[in-house]
Amino acid sequence: MTYTKKPMELYKCHKEVRAQRIVRVRKVGCLGHGKWTGADIFLDNGACVLVDTAWLERNPKLAGGGFFVEYLNSHTIEEHTAYSPALPFLNGYEKVEPSSWVPSLLA
Repeated sequence: MTYTKKPMELYKCHKEVRAQRIVRVRKVGCLGHGKWTGADIFLDNGACVLVDTAWLERNPKLAGGGFFVEYLNSHTIEEHTAYSPALPFLNGYEKVEPSSWVPSLLA
């Protein structure tokens, strides 16, 4: 996975996560039968995240308008990021003010 380094906004539910709204998704490397080698995920903070086939298989509903989510207790980006549709995310998380942010893996 590759990415541009931009801070992501912090959200809180029963756990804290970093998340950013997805503006657009560009899937790359068509393998046929609806499978792709990866995707470029463009975020509304100007960052771009490149995910691989395994990530896409774990997040099959990936779409613009949803959120790219990073779990704060994570050690690696590949294992601890996910896609969340917008409505469930916004209904479950409250935005945290920047003064209480912790470092992001993507920062």
